[in-house]
Amino acid sequence: MPGETMSIPGGVHLSDEQIDTVVRNLIHTHEPDSYRRLQAKFRATTYQAAEHRLRASWARVHAGQNTTSTPAPELPD
Repeated sequence: MPGETMSIPGGVHLSDEQIDTVVRNLIHTHEPDSYRRLQAKFRATTYQAAEHRLRASWARVHAGQNTTSTPAPELPD
């Protein structure tokens, strides 16, 4: 995964797929436990993305990684 970001130039407009690659790499490398921590790591790189695009990427990547099969608890009526 770390090699994936090597092919993405810094300081240019990133596609959603490229942002997702950077976010996946940051999650794999730094294991941030919150969006704010990921945001800080992302802002420390040479990559740039609007807040709403970075947040959307965080949601997409987390949705793809959330593969737990535990059912949600039932709420009482």
